[in-house]
This record gives sequence, structure tokens and C-alpha cells, in this order.
Amino acid sequence: MSGGAYNYIYRHIEEAADYTIDLEIEDLLRDLAHLLKVEEWYMSGDYNKQDWLEKLHAFKQKWFSGDVDERLQDYIDRRIDETRNELYEMLGGYYA
Repeated sequence: MSGGAYNYIYRHIEEAADYTIDLEIEDLLRDLAHLLKVEEWYMSGDYNKQDWLEKLHAFKQKWFSGDVDERLQDYIDRRIDETRNELYEMLGGYYA
């Protein structure tokens, strides 16, 4: 098995993401877990430095810059879709 330098801490963060009810926090935790997994594998010699730096840059670009309103609108749209599907299921149908 790969990794191990950080005792697979990213797995605990993935588990936490399974329990949160906020979509933005869930996404943040999943992205953080993925970043920490790549870092752990890099520190364990399983990933190269360039892979690590690319993932780090992408994470920072998404979470520390850019259009927050666009990201939040995506969460709103997803929640509306989920609610719509739940309501249609109550009526015995499914909305795609």
C-alpha cells in the first residue's frame, strides 16, 4: 500500500466529509483529503514533486481565490436539484 508518511490521516477527513450536511464543507473536506493524500504519497516517495505542486496549486486556486459566488451558486443549484428529486419521488416519480 502506498503512502503512510502521515499515518493515512486523509482517511479521517474523508470520513468527516461523509457526515457533514453542508455541501460546501463536504467539498472542502473531500478536496483537503485528496490534497493530503497526494502530499502523504509524495512524502512517502510514491508521487513526484510536480504532481504534488500541481494538486496544491489547484486546491489553493479553488479555495483561496476565484469566484466564491459561482461556487456557492453551484451548491444552491445542487441542493435545489436534490430537493426537486425528493419531492418528485414523494409523488411516485423521478425527475432527472
